[in-house]
Amino acid sequence: WQPCSKECSDRCSEDSKHCAYRRAYQEGSSIQGWYFKDLVRLGDSFQHNPPVAAYMGCHKAETKLFHSQKANGIMGIRAP
Repeated sequence: WQPCSKECSDRCSEDSKHCAYRRAYQEGSSIQGWYFKDLVRLGDSFQHNPPVAAYMGCHKAETKLFHSQKANGIMGIRAP
């Protein structure tokens, strides 16, 4: 888990141990959870791309469309 520190771009968890996030959208859906850092490698096994450190989120709560819509296999990625 990403510890609560000045690198935490959103907010600290209630117990101040983890970097937490919450996103709410216009139609009423929301997600919230904690960030973690791991190594990610993009590409296939022939390219041998080096792994890079990336922050990802582990949802602890999902509402409305996040809860009811079917998964489509799309992963959201943004620059740091």
